Amino acid sequence: MSITEAVSEGTESRTCKRIASLLAERVGRTRFERYFRDNARLELGPEGVTVRVTSPFYASWLSSRFAQPLAEVARAETGRMDLPVRWRVDRGAAPAAPARVTSPATSGDRAGPGVAPAPRRKPSKPGPARHTLETFIVGESNRLAHRSALTLLDTSEERSFSALVVHGECGVGKTHLLQGLAHRAAQQWSQARVRCITADEFTSEYVIAVRQNTVEKFKARCRKLDLLCIDDVHLLAGRTSTQSALLQTFDALEMAGARIAIASDEHPSNLKDISERLISRCNAGMVVEIGAPDGETRCSIVQSLARRRGLELTSSGAAAIAEGCPGSVRELAGAVVRLDALVRLLPDQSPRPGPVPMTVVRKALEPTSSPASRRPVRVEQILHDVCAELGVEPSEIRGKSRHKRVVLARSLVVSIARRLTTRSFPEIAADLGRRNHSTAITACRRLEGRIERDERAEELEERSHLRLRDLRAQIERQIQRS
Repeated sequence: MSITEAVSEGTESRTCKRIASLLAERVGRTRFERYFRDNARLELGPEGVTVRVTSPFYASWLSSRFAQPLAEVARAETGRMDLPVRWRVDRGAAPAAPARVTSPATSGDRAGPGVAPAPRRKPSKPGPARHTLETFIVGESNRLAHRSALTLLDTSEERSFSALVVHGECGVGKTHLLQGLAHRAAQQWSQARVRCITADEFTSEYVIAVRQNTVEKFKARCRKLDLLCIDDVHLLAGRTSTQSALLQTFDALEMAGARIAIASDEHPSNLKDISERLISRCNAGMVVEIGAPDGETRCSIVQSLARRRGLELTSSGAAAIAEGCPGSVRELAGAVVRLDALVRLLPDQSPRPGPVPMTVVRKALEPTSSPASRRPVRVEQILHDVCAELGVEPSEIRGKSRHKRVVLARSLVVSIARRLTTRSFPEIAADLGRRNHSTAITACRRLEGRIERDERAEELEERSHLRLRDLRAQIERQIQRS
C-alpha cells in the first residue's frame, strides 16, 4: 500500500488526503511513516488541522520537526493562509493503521458526534524516587554523563541522539543517574510513560510472557513508553531470547521517537555473550563512561550524604572520610551510616549542635581504614598495578632510572605499600631491590607533600589534569579489587 493510500484510508476528504501526501513528500515518505506511525493522527475540520498524539512527549517532539512543513502544505492546499495547526494529547489517539488521516466524522475520537470516547491510559510511573538528579553530585568524572542525561530529555532539535549508554565500574553512580533521569522525565513530561527497571526485571517479565503466551502484550507494553531505562544490561549475557526482545524494543522505541537509557559495567564493545546486533545498537547511541569520582567530588558526595542524615561535617571531616574510603561511593555511604550510628546511638556521642568532632569521624573510619581489617596485600602486587597504571616496567622502578614517570611510579609504590601493608620502610626498600631504605622514605615523603599541596600528575601528559591524591586512590581501589 502506498503512503497516500495508507494515510487516506477511512476518510472521504480529498483535501485531507492531499495534505497528508504533500507532507510526506515534503519531509520524506520514509521519515513520515517512521515518526507518525502509531504515534499521531491527523484531522482536518472547520477549525483547522488537528494532530492528535498519544503523549506530551510526542506532541513536543513531532511539533518541533513537522509543525512548520505541515502548516505550509495545509495552507497551500486549502488556500487559507491563516489555517491553524493544533497539537492535542489523547491517549486514545494511536491509529490502527499507519498515520491515518481522518475527518472528525470518521474519527474514533471524542471529536466525532455520537462516538464513545476511547479509554484513557494512566501514565506509568518510574517508581519511588530513591535517587534524583538533584542529589546527583556532578564532578569531572561524571560531568559528560550528567549533561548527556539532560540532553536526552531535551525536546528541541539540538538533541542529536535518542539512546544513552552509560558504563563504569560498580558504585560510581550509574543507577543513581538512571533513576534520576526517569524521575525527571516523569516530572517534566506530566503524562509521559516512563519505566526504569533492571535487566533482571526485564528478563523475568519476558520469561513470564513467554510462559503465559502473552509476548505480544509484553512487546506492546514496552513499545508504548516515552522513556525506558534499563540498568545492569551486562547481566543479559547468554540470554539470547531476552537480548532479541530488547533489541526489538530498542528499535521500536527509536522508530517512534522515544528515548532509551542503558547502564552497564562495561563499554558495549567489551560485553561478553551479548549479540553483535545489540552491541551495535548500543554503540549507535551516546556512549559515555562514568569514572571513579575524584577527591573533590568524593568530599561533595560525603557532605551530601551527611546532610541527608542531618549531620554537619567540617571540610576536614568530609576529606577524612573521602580519603579513608578509597572504594566505591557505596563505601562512602557506609562510612556515613556508621558515623550517623555513632552520633545517635552511643551515649557519649548524643546529637548536639555543630559539626561532628573529628574524634568521632576517625572512630567511624576505624573498621575501614585499618590495614589489619583489609585482605593481605603484597608489595609485588602493588608494584604490578602501579606499573600497569602508569605504563612503566618493574625493572625501571627497581633500577636507577630518573625519568619523571618512573620516579612518580616509584613514589606511588612506596606510599601505597605503607598505606595498605604492614611493611616497614626497610622491608619495602628490600622488596624493591634497594639497599638503603632512606630512598624509600624520601620518595614517600615527596609524594605526600605534593598530595598535601593538592598537586596534579604533571608527569603523565595524557592525565595531567588528574590530582595525585585521586591517582593514588584509583590505584588503591584497583589493588583491593584484585
